Amino acid sequence: MTEPATRQAPATVPHESLRATLMSVLRSWWERLRNDPGGRAGLRRCQSVTQVYFEPAFHRLLHDLREVGLLEDPGPRLSHDKIAVAAAALSHVKETSEERGFGQALGRLSGDKAKVSDLRFRALLREDAPDDVLRAVIRTVRLLDESVPAAALGADLILWGDAVRKQWAFAYYFAAVPSKP
Repeated sequence: MTEPATRQAPATVPHESLRATLMSVLRSWWERLRNDPGGRAGLRRCQSVTQVYFEPAFHRLLHDLREVGLLEDPGPRLSHDKIAVAAAALSHVKETSEERGFGQALGRLSGDKAKVSDLRFRALLREDAPDDVLRAVIRTVRLLDESVPAAALGADLILWGDAVRKQWAFAYYFAAVPSKP
């Protein structure tokens, strides 16, 4: 008698592999969003995470993440609220920039100072509630002329926590400190 087949749990996805997969999905979704003025406008109007839940473009992102196995059980525990923050924030990005990450974009120099002040940067890092993170990130994206590394920002917002905060801090201060002549 043969034993019934059992479903094997996928191996745990390492953080960097998870981030790379998220960035790939987000890059593709964001490109489609850029060509969907109605979907983009709907997300841009959202002032809270709850409002994002009622936007079809958000549900297309959830579908894309589900298709690559990122919302399956067992699998990585991705917060729908954090995904909503990422979707709404990315709707404010007009073009992706060449920086390697959002932390580096935050430290982008304008003259001899960072475009995002140290005070504003620290305030952003202190945010924890999804609605507060959403508002702070949208303000910051606007300060950066709506040109940031879209996929990296989205992945970081989905993975938001101390590890992302530390990564942003290293990148921000490295980029914001002008090199000595």
